[in-house]
Amino acid sequence: MIVHNITILDASGQVVDEFGFSRGEVILGRGADCDVRLESSAVSRKHARIRVEGPQCSIEDLGSSNGIFVQDQRIQQPVLLPPQCTIVIGDFVVEYASASTAGQDAPSAPSQPSALPPSLPTSGPPPRPSNPMPARPWYLIRFGDHLEGEYFELSETELSLGRTDANLLQVLDPSVSRVHAHLRLQGDHFVLVDNRSANGTRVNGVRVERAMVLREGDRVSFGDIRFAVTTDPTNFRFAETVGSTTSVTRPQAPGGSSNTLLLLVSAIASMLLIAGAIGLLLLAPSGPGMEDPPSAFEVAMAEMSRGERAMDQQDWMGAVAAFEAAQLAAPSRDTAQRLEAARAELAASEQLQICTAQLEAALNLEASGQTLVAAETYEDARTCHEALPTSSSSHEVAQQRIATQIDPALSTLYRQLGTLSLRNGDYAAALQTLERAAALLAEADEPVPATLNARLREALIAVADDAFEEEQWSRAAELYNRAGAIAPLDAAQSRRQSRATSRAR
Repeated sequence: MIVHNITILDASGQVVDEFGFSRGEVILGRGADCDVRLESSAVSRKHARIRVEGPQCSIEDLGSSNGIFVQDQRIQQPVLLPPQCTIVIGDFVVEYASASTAGQDAPSAPSQPSALPPSLPTSGPPPRPSNPMPARPWYLIRFGDHLEGEYFELSETELSLGRTDANLLQVLDPSVSRVHAHLRLQGDHFVLVDNRSANGTRVNGVRVERAMVLREGDRVSFGDIRFAVTTDPTNFRFAETVGSTTSVTRPQAPGGSSNTLLLLVSAIASMLLIAGAIGLLLLAPSGPGMEDPPSAFEVAMAEMSRGERAMDQQDWMGAVAAFEAAQLAAPSRDTAQRLEAARAELAASEQLQICTAQLEAALNLEASGQTLVAAETYEDARTCHEALPTSSSSHEVAQQRIATQIDPALSTLYRQLGTLSLRNGDYAAALQTLERAAALLAEADEPVPATLNARLREALIAVADDAFEEEQWSRAAELYNRAGAIAPLDAAQSRRQSRATSRAR
């Protein structure tokens, strides 16, 4: 018999669940009705299904917002898992391994019927190899400040990086959190996970929202401190890392577009031009007939003006680059505050892209007739939009989307679900969804249609009758009162209301 073993690690690299099964299926998600709960806003209510398919397991995306990544590849349809692999669900890492009851690794199925999902390629090392360290050691080499050239060797299979000496990799800087990030060896590469740090972790300029595999030449920022990833720190060329416009940015979540890459390339090119201009202006010789170069203060003021123009145009990456150049030329509290504001706007715009992807997923699910999953995904999108900082420019966009797209769609879907539950006699579910529909209309100052009120009253009476039969007097009295506020109760209902009210006292 084949046993399928699952180990789930959170963003800090800690094991949060570990189990094995040999038949059936397992549902993973944020919802209370899932077999395995993954409590994170990056995980959908019903995110993934792992099902036994003969000697193997398949995994299926259940319409999640942020997708499923198997062996660093996003799946678009159900696929068969190789005997050992790594799965990323939101900010959780799921390690899968199959084995026989005798303790031997399970062989791959020699053939599969055409009805089974396709298999993923099984090339690459298992998640926990017997010889854990890669053939070539990896290093983080610092650049962009007075400690440029200092490097850390990633000498353990699991490491933490942060400000305190409790971390194997200690970075003394106020922008770095106490335990800022975790790195864990997977095969020949390290996987980076942000530990919900205050100032974030970025790879090639993109904020880390899920586990990310690091590769040669990647630029990693922990707060304000920048490192490059390399296997050869002694011969590393900083110019290629700092100035390269061909760096690959791997997506964090669905919904990204070529605009993000173009903005990133533009920002890096702008920083190169700024650095070159500052160098020429500050280092150019002066002499007879030549004007004195501008002072550091004048350079900083020019960059501040450029940053403010970028802020007006909502070019957040350009604003960050300009304010960083100004702070480099002549540090000041005002510049630091504007830089912080630009970084906050950039982070909010990146979060808005994730929210956009969730909204697009909900629209597609609604169009395909998957009413229940569409409603859950709209709720995820609503939560995501509501979480955007009120001080950011993205907040206004988010509120407009909630008012004009998300809430109207949710109200319609909940009415449909409530009507269906009434027909099926599931009055408790009907009451829950119809109440939600009415509440959304009330939030928008919209009148509740007569048909919705009638169905809500029907559900209230039915649930009140059940509570009455179970002698839940307070609950029954409250529900009868609410039903009576919509339309007068009949004689039998009034008698039950009076009796429940009397018994509840």
